[in-house]
Amino acid sequence: MPPMPEPAWVADPSIAWRIVLTATLTTPLPADVARDRLAALHRDQGWTGEGRVVVDDNVAATRRLLADERDGVVSLGLSTDGTRLVV
Repeated sequence: MPPMPEPAWVADPSIAWRIVLTATLTTPLPADVARDRLAALHRDQGWTGEGRVVVDDNVAATRRLLADERDGVVSLGLSTDGTRLVV
């Protein structure tokens, strides 16, 4: 019996294809530090752009926004007090 062909990846370009994670931080992360670290991650990985950091206390809305993000490889959502992080 001949080997089965490798399945082809078929991605729907109309979908953002994002995995969204939320964390509660024990040490607050200031938004400017988050921006610097995200830009460094993009540089270190050779990705274009710097990603974006959205500061908003509505975590559910931030999750929805980032789930449909089309720009940048990684984007972050951060609460105003820096204790809730959405990646």
